[in-house]
Amino acid sequence: MAELDEEAARDLLKRTDARIWAAAGSIPLFQRPEVVAVRSNLANAGAFGFATPRYQDIGFKKAETDDRSKK
Repeated sequence: MAELDEEAARDLLKRTDARIWAAAGSIPLFQRPEVVAVRSNLANAGAFGFATPRYQDIGFKKAETDDRSKK
């Protein structure tokens, strides 16, 4: 808008348009299904989707105590 030369303004507009379309092809518009196999005793692991995994929260669950073994 600030360019006074019409030819230079058209050239800038074309370059801007090309950059916008180059970036638009890489924007995720929907979440793809993600299937992950994880052990049942592993906590906070699996399909994260758009989220970033917090590796400090991933770990094994505490062993469950069996009430029948106490009797």
